[in-house]
Amino acid sequence: MDEASAALRISDAAVLIVDVVEGVMLQTEKMIKHIIREGLPIVLVLNKVDRLIVELKLPPVDAYYKLKHVIEEVNSLIRLLFFFFYDSFFFLRFLTFKPLLLCL
Repeated sequence: MDEASAALRISDAAVLIVDVVEGVMLQTEKMIKHIIREGLPIVLVLNKVDRLIVELKLPPVDAYYKLKHVIEEVNSLIRLLFFFFYDSFFFLRFLTFKPLLLCL
């Protein structure tokens, strides 16, 4: 984790990639903790979305709710860690990702 911490110190923002099938893992939690400690903005990328349809055979509505659940899981972890480090409600409105369905 030392390499990641060093990289975050010289970064302007962080791209957090989460596998949508696996969800938030222990390593993801540790990275969010380091990102918040450095005070960096986070860009959330949900990876392997195709696995919801191909492997899990989820219908579109269930796939959407799975995506929404992963985003909410990341949001709750960010809130928890942010208040642990900063204890402030002022920036809360800037720290949540909104679920958005994009068609490419």
